[in-house]
Amino acid sequence: MLGARKPCDELFQLVTMEGLVPEGHLLRRLKAVLDFSFVRLFVADRYSSVGRPSVDPEVVVRMWLLQHLYGLSERQICDELRMHGGFRWFRGLSFNDDIPDQSTLVKLRNEKWAGCGLWEKVLQETVRACEAAGICRPDRLALDNVFVERLWRSVKYEE
Repeated sequence: MLGARKPCDELFQLVTMEGLVPEGHLLRRLKAVLDFSFVRLFVADRYSSVGRPSVDPEVVVRMWLLQHLYGLSERQICDELRMHGGFRWFRGLSFNDDIPDQSTLVKLRNEKWAGCGLWEKVLQETVRACEAAGICRPDRLALDNVFVERLWRSVKYEE
C-alpha cells in the first residue's frame, strides 16, 4: 500500500539540542576541545561599564568560526542559525534564544573589535586545540577536499 505522510502541524515537539548533533560530527568534536572563555577578557576594554548588555562575545566568535568553516557570509550564517539546530547547539543556544543580525557581526568585525588581534588569537587557539585533539594535523593540507602531503619542506627554492 502506498503510504502518505500528513504535514506535521504539532504545536509543540520535545527535542534536545544535544540529540540534534550526531556522534562523531565535526561540530561535536570541535565543541569538545575549543575553549573561548578568553574572548570576553580579550575584548573587555572595548566596552563601557554602563549601557545595555552587548551580544556575548563568545557567541560571536563561534558564529565567525561556523561562518568560515562552512564558507558563509554574515547574512547566511544568521539565516542558517535561525533553522540549523546543530549550529545553535555549537553556540550553546536554544531555539528560543535570539540570533544577532548580520549588521552586528559586521560592526564588531570592522569597528568595535577591529585591530585588537582577536581573530588571529581565535585562529591560533582553534588550530592549537584541534592539533592537540588530533582533529587536524600539521603535516597535511586539504584543498578542495583533496589531501596533499606537505612536500614543500623538502623542496628547495632558488632565489
